[in-house]
Amino acid sequence: MMRHLILMIAHWTNPFFLWYFTSINVIYTVFMIIGAFGILSRRKELAAEDLTELLSSESMPEFTFVIPVYNESENVLNTIFNLLNLTYRYKKLVIINDGSIDKTFDILLKSLELIKIPQYFENRLPTQKIRAVYQSKLHPEIIVLDKDHGGKFDAQNAGVNALRSEYFISVDADTFIEDAGFEALIRPILTSPETIAVGAGVRIVNSCTIEYHRITTARFPQKFLPAFQEIEYLRSFMLRQGLSSINGVFVIAGAFGVFSRHLILQVGGYCNSVSEDMEIIIRLHHYMKKFRLPYKIEYLPDPVAWTIGPSTLKSLGKQRSSWHFGILESLWHHKRLFFNPFYGFFGLFIFPFAVICEAFEPVVECIAWIYVLITLSLGLLNVHFLLLLLMVSFGYTIIYAIFCLLLEELSFRRYPSMRNLLALLGSNLVENIGYRQITVYWRLRGFWRFFKEIGRIRKESKRLNKLY
Repeated sequence: MMRHLILMIAHWTNPFFLWYFTSINVIYTVFMIIGAFGILSRRKELAAEDLTELLSSESMPEFTFVIPVYNESENVLNTIFNLLNLTYRYKKLVIINDGSIDKTFDILLKSLELIKIPQYFENRLPTQKIRAVYQSKLHPEIIVLDKDHGGKFDAQNAGVNALRSEYFISVDADTFIEDAGFEALIRPILTSPETIAVGAGVRIVNSCTIEYHRITTARFPQKFLPAFQEIEYLRSFMLRQGLSSINGVFVIAGAFGVFSRHLILQVGGYCNSVSEDMEIIIRLHHYMKKFRLPYKIEYLPDPVAWTIGPSTLKSLGKQRSSWHFGILESLWHHKRLFFNPFYGFFGLFIFPFAVICEAFEPVVECIAWIYVLITLSLGLLNVHFLLLLLMVSFGYTIIYAIFCLLLEELSFRRYPSMRNLLALLGSNLVENIGYRQITVYWRLRGFWRFFKEIGRIRKESKRLNKLY
């Protein structure tokens, strides 16, 4: 009886699993091809682009770096001086000390020679209490806000309140910016007035050498964990490049992103979300589509920002669980977009893609492997099904990553030796054995946290729905 039941289940589930993973791979292939054309086009632009005259113009827009810091005593000064050394002249820094309990604020106070100044801005976005506002004697373009702890989203809202420039750049305190790449960000803002946000490539800086404002990758990677993360970053940013071509980018990395201050204020600022970087992008789509406003959210493939990746499985697992929880949280906040024709192509295709292919993929993969183990233990495993599942799941992932790596190398040449390429290619092969399975477990923990906090999430969703 049990055998007959499992055979009946297999009759329906085998085609579903193959259809699901094949469909995802076909969609990724389409975005990969679109993204490849975008990157090759960008390569031609880089060869012909000369921003020297443009950058020397007196009419260039001012950008303000918004840097939330919480217990970042080891990294904060490196990040600040990296930004100060950028050759772009029209820049300011707003650093928000979000109630750090280590020596972060003391380091800022002494190293930057901070002096207290009156609060010069209105709190247009509600935040935790601002204790004091400071300006650097050494670098007058630096403003430091000292506030009660409220989380990253709260610190970013405080930074947006303190802005005076039209555009701001959200930067993590452990992120480093390359000079040439940063200058490339100016182009879409100047050439397209409809551009409301810009993202760019983020790479792993672990074991790289930081020289002034240039990252040297000659020693990368030295360990498997950063290499795995670099491969994941390359795959995800290739997807975003493809989405950018159809104005469908639904996440810009929190480590680095350019935004219009006016619009962030208009949509109510950042919300209390683990993935505030994803939520704010979906909210911008939501807002612009709702009011039928022309807009463009662009992603550049240029490796502009370099961030420190988790160096242990424990810290990486915590990060990935939080990321997936944030994806679920963000999608829940904007669930009215799901297959809603009012929101156009974004509502009919992009948002459902994020739900079905991104959010629920670990659930389907986990069920698939449980099914394989059960049928294997009962001697009912269909070998042809298993081989097809491995081919469409693992095989495609390997090919996709190899393609991304080769395209990255042809376009930007960030890995100068054969050793770099072979190490990354080897990591790409190894990650499917053990690492991929544990990432599924980490992402499933994100589901568990989501269900535990559903009450708070619903409350936040109601608040967001009242903003516009």
